[in-house]
Amino acid sequence: HMDLPRDMTNQLFHLAQTRTGTPTYGLIGAVSGTPRACFPLNKATECEAAELMAQFQAEGLAPFATFALAEDLSSPPQRPQSLALPSLPHLVVGSRIKGVLEIDAYLEGPLGWSTVELRLPEV
Repeated sequence: HMDLPRDMTNQLFHLAQTRTGTPTYGLIGAVSGTPRACFPLNKATECEAAELMAQFQAEGLAPFATFALAEDLSSPPQRPQSLALPSLPHLVVGSRIKGVLEIDAYLEGPLGWSTVELRLPEV
């Protein structure tokens, strides 16, 4: 399973609520294994991903997970090639019911995606 702190959950939900319609991907940075900040990528290009990794190192962050903001959680997860980091979990933020945001977590393996139990903080 995977635990996600309240401030990280709030950051992801805020990104999902304020995005402008284009698919958004990004990376979550951690300090000592605890997620601290999420960094959206507008284009998710190799260059932008490389700059983001340099920024992570400069800020003393380690990659924790990748994420995608999706309209609909019923679709299979997608992760752009520039963020193809199979060792990292991939979070998908979206909704199954209009207006209700949820987060699904996946791990990428040789046979494709498998679901990970995600524990969110109690409200």
